[in-house]
Amino acid sequence: MQEYFDFLITRKVYVTLLMELLAALAGSLYLYKKQRNEQLKKQFVWFLFSVFIIDLLGGYSIWAYFDDYQSFPFLKDSLFTRNFWWFNIARTYFIAAYCYFLRKRIANKQIAFYLKWALGIFIVYAIFNMVFSGQFFIRYITGTFTIGTFLVVTSVFAYFYDILISDRLVGFYGNLFFYIAVGVLLWYLVIPPIELYVNYFTEENQFFIEVFAAVLRYANIFMYSMFALGFYIDYRYRRNTENPLPKD
Repeated sequence: MQEYFDFLITRKVYVTLLMELLAALAGSLYLYKKQRNEQLKKQFVWFLFSVFIIDLLGGYSIWAYFDDYQSFPFLKDSLFTRNFWWFNIARTYFIAAYCYFLRKRIANKQIAFYLKWALGIFIVYAIFNMVFSGQFFIRYITGTFTIGTFLVVTSVFAYFYDILISDRLVGFYGNLFFYIAVGVLLWYLVIPPIELYVNYFTEENQFFIEVFAAVLRYANIFMYSMFALGFYIDYRYRRNTENPLPKD
């Protein structure tokens, strides 16, 4: 299995997993330090741990390949040999989760209502694609990812707009979800355009593989760093506002 570990180190696969775990642990520390926590923030921390577990388990195909399918012989030459099916489900889940968290932070009921229905339609569309597109096991479903990206970006801008028209504009920088929105926005603006060329992701196109892997890695580092930073700033901001320094 030396080749397996060499692959993880050479391709720096471990970096994203470490960043996901770091963000989840930062959230756990935040919940531990804060005696009173919003349910939505607890849900987001649970979500981060689920992302880590999903990505960790999604590496089964790499393990099976380098293990020559000795540990999981039933995977060889099956529909589950590649992990496209796993991440087609996972990416739909990630998109739905980010839209959910952002929508829950929007005070404008009309905007929140429209986003709720848009998310519901997207989930139905994603399930339809998984069942009927014929791509579920053989490649990432680009249509679902594209529509989902548009929905995430729309949710982020709706969140920003809601901040601008509300009294939350004062002190917006001290809220965890502002940093979540920034991190998610950059990720979904950068990765999907590259994803359009995923069909060229072949062994013969090493340059594209390396570029895609590097961009994805740095996008992940930025996004999960923003999450971790958000927990820290939110904690400091709330501690200072709840316990203001005495005046001279």
